Amino acid sequence: PYDVTPDGKWLSYGERSTTGEQLWILALPPTGPAQPLRVSRTSAFDTRFSPDGRYYTFTNGDSGRAEVYLAPLAGGSTQAVSAGGGSRARWGSDGHEILYLSADSRVVSVPVRLSPTLQLGKAETHFVLNGKGWTDFDTAPDGKRLLAAVKEVVAGEEPLTVKLHALGTKR
Repeated sequence: PYDVTPDGKWLSYGERSTTGEQLWILALPPTGPAQPLRVSRTSAFDTRFSPDGRYYTFTNGDSGRAEVYLAPLAGGSTQAVSAGGGSRARWGSDGHEILYLSADSRVVSVPVRLSPTLQLGKAETHFVLNGKGWTDFDTAPDGKRLLAAVKEVVAGEEPLTVKLHALGTKR
C-alpha cells in the first residue's frame, strides 16, 4: 500500500507484474475488484494523493530513469514534476508544493497551483543530502518541518537515524 485519499474512499497500492510494479486503486471498504491506476511499460510506484484528493504523484521509470510525475485522479494528461531523476514525492500539507528526492541527492520543492488549472512552478533545492542515505521522508502537518529516516553505516552497523529539518531554510 502507498496512500489513502484524504476522504478515505480509495487506497493506492503497487502490484508486481512481468514488466515491473504497476499501480492499482481499491475502493474502501472494498465494493468490487481493484482497478489499474497507472499502467507502465516498466515500473510505476510510490503514489501520493494531493490534500484535495484530485491529483496524485507517482514515480515511473519509462524514460530510462526514475522520475516523479503528477496526474489527475479522474484521468487526463500526466505532467513531469522532476527533471534529471527523482523519487519519493511528498505533498506539502496545503497542496501548494511537491517535495521529492533528486537523483543527485537534493530535496527539491516544486510549487503547485491546482486551480483553476494545474500549473507547476520552478523547482528549487531545499538542501543537499551530502551523501546521506535517506530511505524515506515526509512533511509535518503544519508544513514547517520535514522528518526523514536516514540509513548511515557507523562502524559496520546500520542504525536508523531520524533527522528533523525546518522547511523554508535553504542549505
